Amino acid sequence: MVEITLDRVSGEARVRSPDGAAGLNTEFGRMHPDYVGRRARYGFTGIMDGGDAKFGGIAKWDLTPQSGGLSQTVHFGDGCWGGEPIIVPKRQHAGAAAEQGHAETDSSDDVYILTFIHEERTDDAGGITGDQGASFISVVDGTTFEQVCVLGLPRRVPYGLHGLWMSEAELTEHNERRARAASSASDAT
Repeated sequence: MVEITLDRVSGEARVRSPDGAAGLNTEFGRMHPDYVGRRARYGFTGIMDGGDAKFGGIAKWDLTPQSGGLSQTVHFGDGCWGGEPIIVPKRQHAGAAAEQGHAETDSSDDVYILTFIHEERTDDAGGITGDQGASFISVVDGTTFEQVCVLGLPRRVPYGLHGLWMSEAELTEHNERRARAASSASDAT
């Protein structure tokens, strides 16, 4: 993790290693979707300490320019490896209200962070039963950074699985756009 500051006047770039970043290999930076393109206080990354797309935890970063750094971490446990963090907003936050003319407060950590986890120690070492071990979804509260829920899954989730959260309204809008595009394409032929 590094902070890069671009000076648009001089054309110079300053690079700073945030506090707590040394020796921490992180990937898949994520943030509250309502803050994309806007200043946010917090962001999240997967901690890739298991090699080859195996993430052993999640890091929360204070993104305050020139002074931010590692805020908190959560680890999944020995032999438990996850994938990239998936950000789920808890509710409409103050940033959306600010666009409607209300005062804004930063709630960029007002999210849940979902990660698909596989517990390797539960794998069938001999391969006789075909048991592929336990997989689950870990739900971490972005504000407190505590694991608040673990949901067991009926099948093994492979490492490297990517994900994205869409609300019901976003999914409906997406499907309607696809239908209109398909209709326009068939009308053109």
